[in-house]
Amino acid sequence: MKISVLMPAFNAEMFLREAVDSILNQTFGDFEFVIVDDCSTDATRQILEEYAGRDSRVKLFRNEVNRGIAATRNRLMAEASPESDYFALMDADDIALPERFEKQLEYLEAHPELAAAGSSIWIIDEESRRIGRRDYPSDPRRITAAMIRFNPISQSSVMIRRSAVKATGLYNPKYRAASDYDYWLRMQSRCSMANLPEPLMLYRISTTQCKRTNLKRTILVTLELQRRYLFSRRFFSPSAVVSHLAKYPLLLLPSGLIFRLFQRLAYKPADSPRK
Repeated sequence: MKISVLMPAFNAEMFLREAVDSILNQTFGDFEFVIVDDCSTDATRQILEEYAGRDSRVKLFRNEVNRGIAATRNRLMAEASPESDYFALMDADDIALPERFEKQLEYLEAHPELAAAGSSIWIIDEESRRIGRRDYPSDPRRITAAMIRFNPISQSSVMIRRSAVKATGLYNPKYRAASDYDYWLRMQSRCSMANLPEPLMLYRISTTQCKRTNLKRTILVTLELQRRYLFSRRFFSPSAVVSHLAKYPLLLLPSGLIFRLFQRLAYKPADSPRK
């Protein structure tokens, strides 16, 4: 098989079927779908067992105790078939558009110098309505330039070469609140990534979202990671320093206000014109 799709799931029953269906209905079908249930207490396991029973591509595993997102992503990589060339990341509350794998695979095969490819994303609400769009820098040089100012990679939109994962290593559970940002900083410090400008994912913002409830912790970890790379030759720029320093006052604001501010700045409303 060409691709191992890797999806962690924890208490994901509300949106899980939409996520799984979007993967199983991809136009490119030569993949295994590896899912680790991180000791859910709702109906997540039963829903996943139902899918595993009717589609042989679904490979289901379960953590005996809740291990968190970073450790669960590491287990997903360990459980993936050694025959696959690529890892496609997925989250249990998002939706992949039907041609995601086909387009990312075609792009990476045409650009062997790249370690990974993400994409721009549509933002959806709890009813799966498109409420906005988030565009990311597409060129590897622009991604490098943006890396200290913000996270220019949408986790669940990424397809990674297995060789790049071997070079980068595992997710660090220490950075549970921003383990994806840590991973992309490490990968981009030694490799090159790109984003397809076309949205290939529907990214859900919901009231139950983990990052909303741990927002200040996420900011603290983000600042710690940025300090580590801020003055490295690959990432340093005066604008990166200014952007980094400007984030500290956010810690003085209420979490709810920070979340609304991020929502306002992070994407364009669906009905607004794109430049």
